[in-house]
Amino acid sequence: MKAMRAARDPRLAAALVVLVSVALISAISWGSERTSAGSGPKNVRGYVWDSAGIPVPGANATVRMYNGAVLVDTQYYDATEPDGFYTVTFGFDKWYEDYTIELTATSGIYTDVNSTTAVEGKPYQWVNATLGFLVPEFGQGMMAGLTVASFLAMAAVLLARRRGSR
Repeated sequence: MKAMRAARDPRLAAALVVLVSVALISAISWGSERTSAGSGPKNVRGYVWDSAGIPVPGANATVRMYNGAVLVDTQYYDATEPDGFYTVTFGFDKWYEDYTIELTATSGIYTDVNSTTAVEGKPYQWVNATLGFLVPEFGQGMMAGLTVASFLAMAAVLLARRRGSR
């Protein structure tokens, strides 16, 4: 009998309406958070150059997608094209607007890191890298050889001076 009287109580009915309204509003507001990823795949492309602006073919490009400090995904391009070009694609579920796109380009002993912010509505974004100085006429192998040869020459001069001063 008390249950029947409580069901007819207008205060109970009003409390029930308020409770259901709060639950619906909460569900709607929670649903307004990011519930889906980017609107499509995110293509990231760019070029790797040396400091003279010469393309670096065969460089490794590692592109990472970050949500703040959290790594979301990594894509690799093993060897840039003869013109230094690379391209990778992140699935629509691997990026949101304002995520950080970070490129690490490596060739021989040279590395450069560059980044940009993911933007919604752009089917692709550019991230380029400029590696340390290379001697374009000789290539990287020759540059390493010249570096080693110059150190050996300096060591020989120092040893010759040391022996001559005895």
